[in-house]
Amino acid sequence: MCNEVTIDKKAKFEANSALIKHVFDNLRNFFYSVTLTLIGGAVLKYGSDQSYFPYQNVVIGLFIILLAVTLFAWNCVHGMMFFSINLKNTWKRWLYVPLFALYFFVANEAFHISIRLQAAQQLKDGVITPPRALSNKNSTPLKKETPP
Repeated sequence: MCNEVTIDKKAKFEANSALIKHVFDNLRNFFYSVTLTLIGGAVLKYGSDQSYFPYQNVVIGLFIILLAVTLFAWNCVHGMMFFSINLKNTWKRWLYVPLFALYFFVANEAFHISIRLQAAQQLKDGVITPPRALSNKNSTPLKKETPP
């Protein structure tokens, strides 16, 4: 009897360990996808000075972004399949909902951070004008300050 209880506890512990490992592996793979997307965007925007064919930076940047989106979709499908097959008829199958919500919020924040960084760079370069509420002079572009 005591041996059966120990085996049952050990099996539950191993099942929970597999679940936790899967969740963190899935989350890690998501951050890899986000990182690849940002790298693809950087290649698109800044690129390389040396190019072997026209629009090389565009082709490589779009390829990296497409790869990142494909890996992200594959990761989501794999996560859903794990939760739906292995955790059928348990409350733990609903753990994928907060994980997917986390994916959405992190992707949303990464997108907005990249927009803010782009706007800050354009303000710094004097390409765009700041809103009137933020500028000292009405609608004049910000200029680079020269050191004395």
